[in-house]
Amino acid sequence: MSSTTVTSCLYHAFLACPLQSQFQIKCIWDIRLTTAKVGMQLVIAAVPSKKHRSTAADRKAKMSVDFLNNDSVSVTTGMFQVRPATEHRRFTVDLNWDPRMQKPSSDNLRILLPIPKQCGQDMPWFNGSCYAVSAVRQSMADATDSVGGDAQLASFSRMAEISEFIAANTARLNEFPYRRPLSLRQPVRLGMFLNASAATVLTVVRSDSGCVLKSEKLANISATGREKGPCLSLRVTESDRAVVEFGDCGSPMLSLLSFPDTARSVPSSAAHCSGSELATLLDRLQSRFADAESSP
Repeated sequence: MSSTTVTSCLYHAFLACPLQSQFQIKCIWDIRLTTAKVGMQLVIAAVPSKKHRSTAADRKAKMSVDFLNNDSVSVTTGMFQVRPATEHRRFTVDLNWDPRMQKPSSDNLRILLPIPKQCGQDMPWFNGSCYAVSAVRQSMADATDSVGGDAQLASFSRMAEISEFIAANTARLNEFPYRRPLSLRQPVRLGMFLNASAATVLTVVRSDSGCVLKSEKLANISATGREKGPCLSLRVTESDRAVVEFGDCGSPMLSLLSFPDTARSVPSSAAHCSGSELATLLDRLQSRFADAESSP
């Protein structure tokens, strides 16, 4: 598996922690990828320690990932970024904090290079994409803000595809190299929504006019709990049966994430919609649910 840590031979890392002043401390990791084949993806994820599973900004140290192409990412709890490795061979991780007022960072920064068609130890491969479950429970808007690059909330075109994904995930336990499946017993959020007025499933896309919800022709997607809200979630029963449900978009929940196992040869022109843009769209959907419930 090419999912790796800073001690791996896949890249060199230099750490410097000079004392900037009497109180301010700054650490810099200079990371250079030594194995970055064409098409390989670079995953950078912020995973909170087991003792700190909250997303609250409790005056923690500030951490950022800075690439040589002037691209920079602020590290927040639950962040999940996917970038082409060949275009991001070298970057630094900066950590700043004042011990008098701030706590050391409670996030563990994971740096991974997934193998095409295999992905990683805790990332199953399915139909050309790698899948992962987010590290923290978030609302739909916050989950949208946490992902970036090629990463997105997973979506499916039909119930049969969901069943195939679950079967592929479960099979990891019995197929070489015998890796643990994703835990899907508890609900995970998907990037799919319900238009109650038209009884259709929607996905979010960015158009020339901004972020819009696009109607999808999805085959045999059946879900329960439509009266609860427009955001779709997935869970798997003890008998490995898929249960698809719609619920409140503001409820904190883990998310099922996906990204192409191979970086696109041509960068996607579609930018991510921000959490605030999506929240505006979902408020309209949520109001339709309220109107439907109040109607006789």
